[in-house]
Amino acid sequence: MKASTGLWIAGGVVVAYVLYRSYTDAKAVIEAVNPLNNNNVFASGVNSAGAAISGNSNFDLGNWVYSLFHKSYNPNTPATTGNAGSVPASG
Repeated sequence: MKASTGLWIAGGVVVAYVLYRSYTDAKAVIEAVNPLNNNNVFASGVNSAGAAISGNSNFDLGNWVYSLFHKSYNPNTPATTGNAGSVPASG
């Protein structure tokens, strides 16, 4: 085998290793900023700041925003309709 052939093979192995490492590192970076990942760096930072400000160690920005726009729900409360009490019973 010629020396130049050996260098090409060694260079190919090095390039393959660099590409593999770049791919695995890129996957980690992509997961860190993925908006669908609840543990991404932005959500973790906001939730940590919210926990420090509110004193609630389980603070979650998504839950906090949801609770602003939705009434609390108690599944044990009987359902009511708007005019249920004003309709006379027929008999």
